[in-house]
Amino acid sequence: MSMFLSALIPLTALNAVAAPQFYGREAHALFLSLVQRASPALADLLHADDQRKPFTVSGLRPHAPSALAVGDAATSDAAARGTALSAAQRRWRSGLAIRADMGYALRVTSLSAELSSLLLETLLPHLPATLRLGEAHFQAGAPLTDAAAHTWAGQTSADALLAKWFARDAPISARVEAQFASPTAIKGRGGCWSCLRPRRSFRVGCWRGTRMPRPPSSTTCSRWWSAICG
Repeated sequence: MSMFLSALIPLTALNAVAAPQFYGREAHALFLSLVQRASPALADLLHADDQRKPFTVSGLRPHAPSALAVGDAATSDAAARGTALSAAQRRWRSGLAIRADMGYALRVTSLSAELSSLLLETLLPHLPATLRLGEAHFQAGAPLTDAAAHTWAGQTSADALLAKWFARDAPISARVEAQFASPTAIKGRGGCWSCLRPRRSFRVGCWRGTRMPRPPSSTTCSRWWSAICG
């Protein structure tokens, strides 16, 4: 059974909403309400304040399935759709103004075997036909949970990751690069040591004796977040 899950939920807008926003809080509330319907006991556990949450829910994002698919599923006109998607993502930096009949998506990830099982076996196969985020209403498409269908989807386990990255012949790199597609703050040692902007790459070198940079103050992080999210 997969312990780690990343699922993409395609959505088609049923109405227009002019005011741009990220819909992060609405997506988080929607996810918890869906879990509540499927498993009240697990929903209560996820709501508890005294634990780290074993899930993430993205804000609403533009979505063009063919342009972002991998492998043989990509079609000849994917480049044109990809160009249109890139333009939409650039506009997304200041929030989305919903357009009727346009494609969007939410990404859900789980780090818990119990939650991943609930998502795969109950919640995702039986999504309501329509979903609401604030004033925006959407028709839900078939969720994507396979990396062959979308680069942001996939399933794996702790054992598989250990075998891949910690085996004797596992590739070891002195540098790890990551690109964040949404405003991200990394918490550690009682503070937030880095606040990252959408679509920006960053590099962090870690080795023995390295001193990590001093975490910026909460006021600084709040100011950066406000500048990102408007």
